[in-house]
Amino acid sequence: MLLPTTKRVLLLSIAVIAAAVALSGIAPPLRAAGVPVRGTVVDELTGEPVAGVDVRVQASLTDVTETAADGSFDLVVSREPGEVVIVAATKAGYFGRALSVLAGDEGISFQLDAVPTDDDPQYEFRSPEDCRLCHQRYYDEWQDAGHRNAAKNTWVKDLYDGSGTPGTGGNGFTFKGVHPELHGDCAECHAPVAAAPNPGDNTDFAAVSGVAYEYGVSCDLCHKASGIIHPDLPGVLAMTMTRGTRDLEFGALPDAAPHFPGQMRASRSQLHASSLLCSACHEDNSDHDFDGDYLEEGSVESEATYSEWADSPYAQPGPGYRTCQSCHMGPNGATTAAETFGAVVRNPSQLHAHEFQGTTDDYVRNAATVRVIAMRREGRIEIHAAVTNDRTGHKVPSGVTTRNLILLVDATSSNGTGLAFDLAASETVPEWGGTGDPAAGYYSGLPGRGFAKVLTDGVSDNVFFTEASAVKSDNRIPAGATDWSRYVAVLPEADAAARVGVRLIYRRAFRALVDLKGWVLTGQGRTNPDLVGPDFGVRMSDATLDVPVNAVDLEGARYKLGSKLQIDADRAAALRFPAGSRLEVTDATGAWVALDVAPKVKRNGLRLSQKGRVAGVRLVDFWPDGAVRFVRVSEPSGRASVARLLRTGSSLDAV
Repeated sequence: MLLPTTKRVLLLSIAVIAAAVALSGIAPPLRAAGVPVRGTVVDELTGEPVAGVDVRVQASLTDVTETAADGSFDLVVSREPGEVVIVAATKAGYFGRALSVLAGDEGISFQLDAVPTDDDPQYEFRSPEDCRLCHQRYYDEWQDAGHRNAAKNTWVKDLYDGSGTPGTGGNGFTFKGVHPELHGDCAECHAPVAAAPNPGDNTDFAAVSGVAYEYGVSCDLCHKASGIIHPDLPGVLAMTMTRGTRDLEFGALPDAAPHFPGQMRASRSQLHASSLLCSACHEDNSDHDFDGDYLEEGSVESEATYSEWADSPYAQPGPGYRTCQSCHMGPNGATTAAETFGAVVRNPSQLHAHEFQGTTDDYVRNAATVRVIAMRREGRIEIHAAVTNDRTGHKVPSGVTTRNLILLVDATSSNGTGLAFDLAASETVPEWGGTGDPAAGYYSGLPGRGFAKVLTDGVSDNVFFTEASAVKSDNRIPAGATDWSRYVAVLPEADAAARVGVRLIYRRAFRALVDLKGWVLTGQGRTNPDLVGPDFGVRMSDATLDVPVNAVDLEGARYKLGSKLQIDADRAAALRFPAGSRLEVTDATGAWVALDVAPKVKRNGLRLSQKGRVAGVRLVDFWPDGAVRFVRVSEPSGRASVARLLRTGSSLDAV
């Protein structure tokens, strides 16, 4: 039986590529030899030279060059003369091509075919099952990801029309309940295949079915994107696409060059290596008056993950630069992007996983760090908690505004009995932490702190973003920043043994909303951690501290910072600095750091003089003017005293 023409062409192309791969011996050991490969790159249609083309040994991290103004290139390859090597030529706006050549060859000619720029809004997106033929691993990773199941998300359905959780999903707010005449923009991000032909208030999310429902954010949808109109537009409204040809797929690899006309050809895309691509669905304004204008005055920022990243240290060029893809699509050890039909073996660093991890429990547990510092003061323990966003490139929490963090602080005596807190002198968890039994996860009013972006309609708080008229408050923690809060526990006696602890808990939604909607499962159908003890949320980080008995009495002490740090105890102090005392200071995150030399005790124990450096930096430079730091003086006996000091010039004042 004769094969259809398209399949015959595909199989013939596969055979040719496979033969070239067999000859080349993919990813041979690199040698020190430097052998030239020379040639030119021209436009296939016009025959004109193409400048600025990336020419490299496919999968190599080092053997790369670029064409000159006349289209010529001189590529030095780490091979022996006459050895077979695959060379790829790619440039934005063209389909990539790869040729099997010999090291030392000259006169090589690449003909690059320009990518059609036309767009067909009625284009029928390809099923991911097509992509699975070559990209089984990517398919498997995506299969269980939130992107694949975006249209099936029951929480989104419950907030849209109440249809996600039978019996309770319609409780409280639903978009259709308030705006029955509108369709809204849920489909723009959660069912983009359905919304792409006619984006805007035109797609009823409840009516999405077929491929658009089954596959959510699919392969062909993202890899047809060619630009972002504006980050604050939702989903496919923000995207320009090139849907004029079925076989075009944009991608980030600088040397991807599959050439299966009618099936798949790749074009290099800087967009797909950029955080800007992710902004389409992870940066949105509301359309406050539902007139289709998301950028006008009065539209409220709902999600701002992209701009949070853009304002972070990770967006700055240099060794610390990271994109969304760096963290959420990081390498996972795989060495091939396509497992069949001429697989190219690569260094794992070149490939991005397609699991799109973000709010999975394991990811959340590695997002932030908490630290705790405690000081005894006149029968009380003054507790300072620090939460550092040290492992995300945006604020925590980020994304939809139902997400929140709760910091809980507790203190116990030596027998485990909880100590009372002076709540007037302590921060407490806000009402949205849940009003009720703390043993069941209702934490409102307890010593602690809540982190959230609170939207308001002028009457009620924590409203759905479509109803918001303003951002009432936003105390989420930016990337790299540390949040400090203070608490006071009451001791039964001044020198009683005590332990303090802090827990940072991530919640996917405000507790009252979880209860109202009956969300015992997450939107992806897993057990909802917000309802599972002992934390009733995902514990991101915790810290405990046994509070030592005070050493030297630092009440009334005088401090000075110049070429050295000097502490003079009050002459009336009952305790003095003993020989062998050790001094530490904190950095901006609350981590204790030691100096490289021991302090000196002078004036019969009334003065501690500390010179030295912290990690090679002079203490006066390590402690910026205007900054608050903690100082801890520890005795050989294990007793320790802590002071909280503000630097103003050379003065250090207790605060």
